[in-house]
Amino acid sequence: MEKLKFLLILFLAIAFLIFPAGAENLYSAEEKQMLDLINEERAEQGVSPLQFNSLLNEVSSEHSRDMIENNYFAHDSYDGTSYWQRLQDFNYQSSTTAENIAMNVPFDLQKAHANLMASPGHRTNILNPDYNEIGIGIWVGDYTCNGVTYSNAAMFTQDFGWNTSADEKDLLSIESYSPQDNFSSDPESTQEFAVTTNRPCNIRWLMDGGEVREINNEMTSSYTTSKPSTGTYEVKVIVDDGVSTDIREWSWTVVEDDIDSSYHAYDFNQNCLMDTSEVSKAIDDYYAGKLDVAEISQIIDYWYLGSDGYC
Repeated sequence: MEKLKFLLILFLAIAFLIFPAGAENLYSAEEKQMLDLINEERAEQGVSPLQFNSLLNEVSSEHSRDMIENNYFAHDSYDGTSYWQRLQDFNYQSSTTAENIAMNVPFDLQKAHANLMASPGHRTNILNPDYNEIGIGIWVGDYTCNGVTYSNAAMFTQDFGWNTSADEKDLLSIESYSPQDNFSSDPESTQEFAVTTNRPCNIRWLMDGGEVREINNEMTSSYTTSKPSTGTYEVKVIVDDGVSTDIREWSWTVVEDDIDSSYHAYDFNQNCLMDTSEVSKAIDDYYAGKLDVAEISQIIDYWYLGSDGYC
């Protein structure tokens, strides 16, 4: 039995040496979400999306973990190593690089992204077309500053680079779509939106920021809807294959049918008569500053005509 215990302890010791506790990426889903936010920003500026690079992911994750565990916030590591040297230590071969770091308490990914976009230097890195790949590292834990310990503190590291072997033709893209541009329609009219991509992917449709449809592992997708109320609606489709992202957006304006210009604008019944309710509405608009004296006087004159009408 003692020999068995010794062998078990020896096995566990070797396992911890080979697979250190910090090796597992606990925040890969959140890092992918941040990449999606970055690529949405780049798509809006007409810039190609970034792809994850495994080496950059390791470098950025290690730095975020190191900042939490050693209670500091800086580009240089706790031991003084610069971000450039960290990349070299991980054998990342590129001279075109940059780094963003962010921190917040409590952990809030959306807020961290918004703060980075609000900072001119960080925003420049995020939208820079000279980078085509990225590593994102997120680490959450207790953080002590000036004697005060904050729980659920989050560190974010973004390491940008350029891979000369990356072929943008292999990136996921929307190859065709309809409608071709922003458009207008009447209320209740049915509208179909459709896209085709260059390879199978996940396709998400959003209306005014809210998700309305999602399909997985497809190359084509459509979304059909109608809107009963006038207004402007924003339609977006996001395609994603886990490596790259592409986006298409439309602005859809719903307007009423044109009113016959032979009728007065306040003749809502379009019967050449100005009734009491229509005059009342005009008077309200006059007091609200929407009509001048001449305009309200003309409407009242039409009302006095009674059944004779004004047409």
